[in-house]
Amino acid sequence: MRSLLLVYLLLSVAARDAEEADCQVCNHLYVCLAQGVLHSVAFEDVNAVQTIEDIELHLEGLGIVDIARDAFLEVSNASALYIRDNRLSIVLRHHFSGLDQLTYLDLKNNTISEIEDGAFAKLHSLETLLLDYNNLTGLRPG
Repeated sequence: MRSLLLVYLLLSVAARDAEEADCQVCNHLYVCLAQGVLHSVAFEDVNAVQTIEDIELHLEGLGIVDIARDAFLEVSNASALYIRDNRLSIVLRHHFSGLDQLTYLDLKNNTISEIEDGAFAKLHSLETLLLDYNNLTGLRPG
């Protein structure tokens, strides 16, 4: 029953976002983008990932300029997120909401010049944060 519900949710999210966004399969993920805004990410095969402990999301080089609220709702059990080689210029608090199991976040080689206060505050499990090759001039504590 749970698998059926997950499949239904994935299909309804995909159908809604498909109307507004260009959806494609990338690295075994169903990724929906519209004008550079990441709208949603879902697993291509929900059943295949239910038993995997370390789930990595590879979203490198997709031209991402922004991340919609709840974009990672369907992949909340991810432990690593690679968004390097995109065009993010600002990191907002809602960008990574729901990713409370995330231990590794790679934001290298974007155009990040600003990070909103508290952007990483809810990532309690985060151990590694990579921000190399961005346009940051400094970071505030917290």
